[in-house]
Amino acid sequence: MKSEKDYLLTLLEEDKLAELGLKKYDFLSLRETLSFIHEAREILSTNLPGYQEINLADQKTWELLNNFLLTGIFQLDTPSARVLFNRFYPQNFAELVIFLALNRPGTKKKVEEIIQNKSTKTKIAYTSPVIRKILTETYGHIIFEEQISQIFTFVYDCSFAEAEVKRRELAKKGLEKDFLNKVQKMITLLESKLIYQQINSSFGYTFNKAHAVAYSYLAYYIAYLKANFFPELITYLLNKRKEKELAYLQEAFFYGFKIKGPDINYSEIEWVRKDRELLMGFSNLKNYKSEFFQGIIEERKKKGIYKNWEDLVDRTVDYWEKIENSSFESWVKGGLFGSLGMDIDSLLSNQEAIFRYLSIRKRLASANNNLLPFLDLPAEKLEVNQARINQREFESLGLYVSYFSRWKELAKKDYKICSLLVVFQKLEEYDNKETSLNVYAVIYQLEKKDENCYVLWLQDIRNSFKLNISSEFYWENKENLVIHNELLFTLKIGVKRGKINSLICENIKNIYLKDKD
Repeated sequence: MKSEKDYLLTLLEEDKLAELGLKKYDFLSLRETLSFIHEAREILSTNLPGYQEINLADQKTWELLNNFLLTGIFQLDTPSARVLFNRFYPQNFAELVIFLALNRPGTKKKVEEIIQNKSTKTKIAYTSPVIRKILTETYGHIIFEEQISQIFTFVYDCSFAEAEVKRRELAKKGLEKDFLNKVQKMITLLESKLIYQQINSSFGYTFNKAHAVAYSYLAYYIAYLKANFFPELITYLLNKRKEKELAYLQEAFFYGFKIKGPDINYSEIEWVRKDRELLMGFSNLKNYKSEFFQGIIEERKKKGIYKNWEDLVDRTVDYWEKIENSSFESWVKGGLFGSLGMDIDSLLSNQEAIFRYLSIRKRLASANNNLLPFLDLPAEKLEVNQARINQREFESLGLYVSYFSRWKELAKKDYKICSLLVVFQKLEEYDNKETSLNVYAVIYQLEKKDENCYVLWLQDIRNSFKLNISSEFYWENKENLVIHNELLFTLKIGVKRGKINSLICENIKNIYLKDKD
């Protein structure tokens, strides 16, 4: 082996390694993961602990993992991993290693048994101290390849390397005929048959523990960086990983950040952080025009913020020539000109007049400002239609930006709202009973399933979920059940064996207009 930058590179062929009892593994997705760690170290400009020095019981890291803030974490941020993480709920590094070994297609049949043993703290049945020691950490089940080799070392009284060779031959040859005879001399007949059965059925799901530990160190290290340096890293994450923007914003909200949409006076090209505020960049706008916004920013740096609409036109008239009506409409709906005190509906209804006005100002650029025409538009009025605000933001920004701030306002009032995710955090507390919770969410899709059922797709502050409602319920509440509307849902949630098995909508309320039970 030789050192190659910050990792070791093997120069031996796989078959030569096999003779030594070693095995080759491909570590997938490492380029992106190691790149993030490298860039994070540069951003933080601080001495971070190495993999062997990191505190594996760091309180902030485990709080992050226990709150399922898994976005961007190696091996944890996939739909299947999230589902299993909610179920297995690792609470220490050793359990994280087991979780990563189980997060594979072949383990599905075993996962339920293992989770059951873990939650009930089932005692290991084996009387043999050696077998019990090998299987205790995995709740009486074989999960790791090394466990089979350890058992072979015990049964055949051989070296671990020799046991590894025997284990790798299992897929082709199966267990040796004398295995059952040998193991019966060491443990009871019942236990012998059980261990024989476990080894024979393990081919489809066992995982290399060394591999799982390496993966766990990488996953844990990224979780450690996020947990301990989230404010310093959040803009990097938002700007570098646009496809996960909503998930990162939900995590930022959890950490107390206020989310703001793009603003002509304060935004930069990318996301920026100002204390506990995250300000969306111009590049998030649909129909983003690089040259236009670069010019807007340069002018703002020279002479300060734009005082009003007229001031904006005076100082930026040269930049508007290539801007199309569709782009302008999208920007207006996204709230771009909010700090100028302009009414959105007025800007949209006077769109043609605005572009004619810009053209005139362009042609008369050399004239005395006092002699130039003035476009008189109504001042901003209070928008009360929350569904329309959400629709405009979703169409222009792809996000419900205003919803984040309204959620916090309601949380301060006596509505006792929460995210559905709170159930996953306390599954044992909710297990085997039904609980009513108030969940404030946005309807982002509505579909008629059949004559008796409608389907609502909802987004709350931490996650998205689907809710089936009856046709009768839909027609009773039709005026409120519209796409992009925000509603307070009272949900009856049933949990059995660590899973949500029922989700019933008891009533809804439109807090900003009127209650509708």
